[in-house]
Amino acid sequence: MQKRLDQFLHQLYLKHAATLWKRARRILGDAQKAEDMVHEVFFLAAKKANQLIVHPNPAAWLHKTMNHLLYHALRKSAMEEILFGDDTKLFFPATPMESISFSLPEHLSDTDKEILQLRYEQNMSYSEISDHFGISLSAVKMRLQRAKARCKEKL
Repeated sequence: MQKRLDQFLHQLYLKHAATLWKRARRILGDAQKAEDMVHEVFFLAAKKANQLIVHPNPAAWLHKTMNHLLYHALRKSAMEEILFGDDTKLFFPATPMESISFSLPEHLSDTDKEILQLRYEQNMSYSEISDHFGISLSAVKMRLQRAKARCKEKL
């Protein structure tokens, strides 16, 4: 029986892991987080393998589970943003905001420097930055998040 469950889970993984990963990566914007999310889905599937093998639509179960995990990950991220707010001071504690460009690491990309300068030096809102780059608000937030992470990493 265990061998049958293992084969069943293996086939599900082969058939659906790539699709789940692509979706998670698109939503989360991070390949490693997406991979972790797929592993979590299949970990849960393995825990419920006896129920999943008789489920009328195991693929739908996998996607619904992924939706649930993504929802909670995004919700947690949004709550952290609300609770901790703008973390500018974590990155530039002793720098007056008017001279942030001198504090940015040398090897930071021009795009990262520009978005950080627009937000923290020129005090542009997310919607103004969105208009400047011609991208959505969520894309602005993601780019800022990534730029701050790379900046923190290089500092």
